[in-house]
Amino acid sequence: MSKQQNQATALVLPFSGTETPGTGNLIKKYLYHWPLFLLGVVICMAGAYFYLQRATPVYPITATLKFKTPTSASGAPLTIYGNSMENLDPANKPIIVENEIEVMHSKKIIYQVVNNLRLWVDYSEKKKFTSVDLYNRSPVYFTFTDSDYNIPPSGVSLNIIIQNHNSFLLKDSKAGDKIYRFSTPVKSSFGSWQLNPTRNFSGYTGAELTVTVNDPDLVSDGKLGAVKVELENKDAPFVKLSTSDAVPARGKDILNSLMALYRAGAQEEKNEQTQKVLDFTNARADLLKQQLDSEENVLKEFKNNHKITDVATQAASLMNTHEITIRAINDVEVQLSTLASLENYTNTSYNSVQLPAGSENLPDHSLVTLYGQLAALQLQRAQQAAITPEANPVFIPIDKQIASLKNDFREKIETIKAALLANRRQLELTDAHLQSSLSTIPSLEKEYNAISRDLESKENIYKDISAKRAEVAVRSASLIQDSDVVDDAHAGGASWPKSSVVYGVAFLLGLGAAAGFLYSRESLNDNIISRKQIEDETEVPVLGELAYQDTDEPLVVTAGRSKFAIGEQFRV
Repeated sequence: MSKQQNQATALVLPFSGTETPGTGNLIKKYLYHWPLFLLGVVICMAGAYFYLQRATPVYPITATLKFKTPTSASGAPLTIYGNSMENLDPANKPIIVENEIEVMHSKKIIYQVVNNLRLWVDYSEKKKFTSVDLYNRSPVYFTFTDSDYNIPPSGVSLNIIIQNHNSFLLKDSKAGDKIYRFSTPVKSSFGSWQLNPTRNFSGYTGAELTVTVNDPDLVSDGKLGAVKVELENKDAPFVKLSTSDAVPARGKDILNSLMALYRAGAQEEKNEQTQKVLDFTNARADLLKQQLDSEENVLKEFKNNHKITDVATQAASLMNTHEITIRAINDVEVQLSTLASLENYTNTSYNSVQLPAGSENLPDHSLVTLYGQLAALQLQRAQQAAITPEANPVFIPIDKQIASLKNDFREKIETIKAALLANRRQLELTDAHLQSSLSTIPSLEKEYNAISRDLESKENIYKDISAKRAEVAVRSASLIQDSDVVDDAHAGGASWPKSSVVYGVAFLLGLGAAAGFLYSRESLNDNIISRKQIEDETEVPVLGELAYQDTDEPLVVTAGRSKFAIGEQFRV
């Protein structure tokens, strides 16, 4: 019995050449299975359609914040301070925008947003094939009645059915369904809680709700990753806040609350810094006032002890008095010198001796009169002596008069000389006192200047601090914030899903699924189905193909011609 099968075995002979198949065979093979590709595309397109019908749209939400005070990039130098007093004014300090962005995007503020908006509790209503988020529209309000609660990381879901205005049904597959009253504490494994009806309660009787309670800390981490805070332009102090949410109202509330909390925190920090500055300036001003009072008392005591009002004026007055005294002493010396020459004249016995000149330096009018009389007698005697011999008795009356005037003149000179000598001694004592006082002027001036310098320095600091205190107080009272909201949070068109993208991905996925199926089928099939597989593996060309024949009779060499096709294949 013989059998002829469709299997084929190859007769291979050594050959040096190889054939390189083109991509046309691959394309033909895939085109041969076009119904499979069409089926894959139709199935994926149908899936895309149902996805678009049931997918929840996600909306982008953005907001813009502007800084009004001087700003600086993190690497820019801060050069706005004119002097150290400017450092006391928090309003003059520049804002490093990058630092403020980190503050706005901090876990602390996001955590406050989550707690203020109660984003750790989600409310949704179950419909036929989907659930509807009830943000700000929930008929019930979840609260913990005890601070001792423990929310698991995976959160807790409460499935309830509203029975009426007074009660609800809590579905529990383990403990069984139970009916509870609103505003009544319920004890559970994660804590004691209760549900309170809200103003949106009407119309939800019989509705099935899901209340999902999550850990606020984990919710904050999720919101922190969803919110982006970016500097739009390095040269402009505008900060853009963005997020995305399936509920536009919730996304807008998140960004608006974030900006409000940041601005409130920044203003509070600014007020705290301003109050610290005011406290410092008040304390410093009070201390300086006490020091000024002490310095003024020291200066007053110094002036009283040294009997001066102003050292410079006092020194100028002493120097002027010293100069006047020296001139007076010099005048007295001149007068004494004149009197000495006149005294020598009066002590001579010769009337022919001429009277010394210097009547203009005589200090006394009577002495000047006597000097004039003597001068007149001396002139008369000289004129007489010019025409009359000395022995002539005519000179006797004149000589007697001259002798009498000389005696009076001498007595007058002695009296005046004694007065001048006493005056000179007094002037010399006065000058010695003045010189002593002048010698103390440098040390007094140094001490006075030191006290005045300290007093003036403290007065300047006190004036600056008082002015800065008033300036900071005025700015603090004005309540001007460093930032303004340029654009409140607003939602744009749905960013996902986009029908063109979904259908495009579905089309490519359908083609890829069909191609992958064909490739996988070929990869998993161990049978040789083409001569190309042999040529690729052995790199030896195939000269011909022979059919498989299962028989005991000779296939080719027989008495007659073989009745099998394989014999003909050998002959060919």
